[in-house]
Amino acid sequence: MKEHTGMRPHDIVVLSAVLLQKSDNWYMKDLAHSLRLSQSEISESLHRSMQVNLIGPEKKHVQRMNLRDFIQFGLQYVFPALPGTIDRGIPAAISVPPFKEQISSSMDIVWAYPGGETSGITIPPLYPKLPQACLEWQELYQFVSILDVIRMNQNRREMDIATQLLKSQLDV
Repeated sequence: MKEHTGMRPHDIVVLSAVLLQKSDNWYMKDLAHSLRLSQSEISESLHRSMQVNLIGPEKKHVQRMNLRDFIQFGLQYVFPALPGTIDRGIPAAISVPPFKEQISSSMDIVWAYPGGETSGITIPPLYPKLPQACLEWQELYQFVSILDVIRMNQNRREMDIATQLLKSQLDV
């Protein structure tokens, strides 16, 4: 068996995308296309996730409670979203619905993105092509916004809202 060398940031997005599939009839090539990753990146990601029990051995079913625990208790330490400069981009974290309706902020949070129309404090996406994938897959975009709020770990209220949304998305 291939040695586990640690999770990569895009692994969480791959697991999120698998979770959002409506059936088991998906193909790695379609996931790769949707996420703007290569098929080998998808395959290796699923293998790493299987090794740490975040996805089953058939690589089609996410271990929901394990994923919830990893996101809720580990994501902010392993893949933090440290605020950067002010730039133009696309909304992220608390600047994406449903957070935007529940949390008021004096400044938007954005992923820096060419052609983005929102000005705000930048945070890095989990991988460079994630903004493109999210612009075309709204359900993924909303799920990743939950991940970003947890990665930022700004305050207890935001974390509580994100945790509740995460649990409802994972049905656990």
